[in-house]
Amino acid sequence: MGRAVVGTKSRQLSDGISLEERLPHYRQMAADALQQAANTENFNIRAGYLSMASGWHALAGEIEEAMRRSEGSNAPPEEKRPEPRH
Repeated sequence: MGRAVVGTKSRQLSDGISLEERLPHYRQMAADALQQAANTENFNIRAGYLSMASGWHALAGEIEEAMRRSEGSNAPPEEKRPEPRH
């Protein structure tokens, strides 16, 4: 699976959906998969739902990390103080 490419000026992915819009969707997909896992008695199907939930959760984590990196790159540079002379 490919990684999202996020520009520093635009917080949108190549398909035009913003990270802020995408993140809750991924979280909801993870929650739905967990609910399905809890509602099935078949071990193999439960394992599949848990795997899907894990994938959605990981993807949401990647989006959160991309958002943090994007926020950091848009921050103004810190003012550098001159080194004290001895």
